[in-house]
Amino acid sequence: MTTNPRPATFFGQQSLPLLSALLSSSCCVIQLVLNLFSFSCAGFSILTSYRPYLVALTAVSLSYTLFSRGLNSKTLGIVLLCLLLMVSPDAVDYYNRTGYSKSDTAAITHYLMGIEGMSCMACANRVKQTLESSPLVEEAKIFFQNASAIVTVAITSSTDNHAKHIVELVHNLHDKYSAVILDSW
Repeated sequence: MTTNPRPATFFGQQSLPLLSALLSSSCCVIQLVLNLFSFSCAGFSILTSYRPYLVALTAVSLSYTLFSRGLNSKTLGIVLLCLLLMVSPDAVDYYNRTGYSKSDTAAITHYLMGIEGMSCMACANRVKQTLESSPLVEEAKIFFQNASAIVTVAITSSTDNHAKHIVELVHNLHDKYSAVILDSW
């Protein structure tokens, strides 16, 4: 009778890096999935402050898995999935901070907005996409950390109250969001 010195412990060894990577990206991945099914996303924002610790736990557990299992197709898949999960909050943050201009309109106005109620990066992404879905809005840069946004609006003769329009867009998105124009130029 032979014994297997390395029992298949996928759930034990390889799930810890996946679980910690998923929790480190909970501000994005889990909340985006919940938003997809119209569930509230405020619950996981509490894990955002623990993200550095979860990333460190993921790195240590991945290192242990690679050392004990070696590099094969299964562990390579785990490593790539964990890396993707760990960088997803930074990717969402980059997407929210940068934007693209929809057209080269000469007459534009920038509004600095204060936005309350954004409890996660997924909320910030939802506000950004809602603002940019308006034909008046050229670009929206959302700053989750200080609950603000810079919204670039194309000036058209068909609408005269752009500030009211973009505030209403945020208010109509969800009752937990409130917006106010702080400055314009």
